[in-house]
Amino acid sequence: MRFLWTFIWSVLLSEMVIYVNASMNGVTFQVMDGLLAGIIVTIAVFLITAIIPDDPVDVHEH
Repeated sequence: MRFLWTFIWSVLLSEMVIYVNASMNGVTFQVMDGLLAGIIVTIAVFLITAIIPDDPVDVHEH
């Protein structure tokens, strides 16, 4: 379920950024650009969460 929600939010936020950027630059809005950006962001989020360790951090007193 977390994969689905991550994908949905990534696509929605990417579409919003692409829309605002297209509006400010005066070009036409392309839905596929936002969808592609959302897919890339989703993959990046999953890769980053897979790389970051889940182990507790040892506290070292100096």
